[in-house]
Amino acid sequence: MKHFVATLMSLLLISCSESKSRFSIDPEASSNTNGLADGDSKAGVSPDDGDQSRSLPALDARRQSSVSPYEIKQYIEEHQKDEYVSLAEYWNRLGIDVEEWEKYGTCEVAIFELVLGRSEGSNVMLRLYDHSGWSMGGTRYLFFKPTSTAHHTKWILLGYVDFQDQRYEVPKHRILSSEADHWLVLTILAGRGSGYGLYLDIWYEITDSGIKDVLSYTSSKFLSWRDPIPVIEARSYVIGATTESDRTNVVIDFTASYVLYGGPHLKEKMELWTKKQRAVFVRSSRQIRFRLDSRQSQLSNKELDAIYAGEGPSNSEILHYNVDDLVRIATSTNEKAKEWLRSYLSECGKTPERERLLKALAH
Repeated sequence: MKHFVATLMSLLLISCSESKSRFSIDPEASSNTNGLADGDSKAGVSPDDGDQSRSLPALDARRQSSVSPYEIKQYIEEHQKDEYVSLAEYWNRLGIDVEEWEKYGTCEVAIFELVLGRSEGSNVMLRLYDHSGWSMGGTRYLFFKPTSTAHHTKWILLGYVDFQDQRYEVPKHRILSSEADHWLVLTILAGRGSGYGLYLDIWYEITDSGIKDVLSYTSSKFLSWRDPIPVIEARSYVIGATTESDRTNVVIDFTASYVLYGGPHLKEKMELWTKKQRAVFVRSSRQIRFRLDSRQSQLSNKELDAIYAGEGPSNSEILHYNVDDLVRIATSTNEKAKEWLRSYLSECGKTPERERLLKALAH
């Protein structure tokens, strides 16, 4: 089984007319979030729910006191040689339930300034990453807003976000902007297994009122079953984000390649076909989450979920959403690819697409 290599998103800058906002990228900004709500981030493409944000862990404002992220960082660094680092005291001071995030084994700590285009200055993101056996890659991001007084700086915790099982590497982050809006984008490990790897991009808005999860979709995916089922290598690319009048559009290209690695049909990798489609996610100023605009997009929510989310697609879904590409193989002069297709169809259940391909192979 070939090992999975996470594909980083390729981000392109685009120029827009004066009536639209320019899309920009800050690759140095990175993070992960949990705050002012609760819930686990799930793999796959976000549902068409542009009127609400998925909840994030709630903070108890009555329990919260001012804690500097730099104080937490210093404490962790001073206790790196201990058996574990306990942060229960800080979580209690911040109004965060302690639960299983009390102890860290080998804790990597980092602080980032997040410049989100607002005139009042930067927010600060504190990232904690535990790659020990305590949590196998548990990652917590905390977001602070500094407010200066005559004698000292007061720190307000805007929210936090947790991700479990980020065992292969620290999640990556960046800031994207359409000038009118600014988002923190986290790329997280959302699924893993033998011959399977799934990474998810999650977009967050961070304001003085808290953190909102506004968009999520598959960043990259690798899925390998057994011969003759084709290996799927999928990824997405952010093309641009524009704001015009009351509407913000985010344009993302999704690409899925279907390939073979060895097996009885060939001795080396063979690319069968690649399908590239553009998706447009939209929202108005009255909505929190982006939703897929089916009128402007080249694929539906059902196809996004079937091909890009989780451990799918099924054989029938591969046939259904790729029948035109498979017909081209069936009617081509590539005998190795046709031999593979005959073998693959023998694994598939009876569907209209399967019958169409068998007829094409017979001619």
